[in-house]
Amino acid sequence: MNSEPISYVLISIGIALIIALIAGMSIYGMFKLIRAVPQMTTKQFLVFLIGVAVFILALGVFLP
Repeated sequence: MNSEPISYVLISIGIALIIALIAGMSIYGMFKLIRAVPQMTTKQFLVFLIGVAVFILALGVFLP
């Protein structure tokens, strides 16, 4: 009996669940962020923008 197709299906389901979980957490985080930004002080907002800029720069360096 060949169990290889079953393992591919289980791996695919596991990866799909992980991707769905990450997507759900990202959407939840975005809604929390949208609610938090108007209540931030200027200093907190600037630190947030610096964090976003560093993340984008790191992404740009590591992607290629």
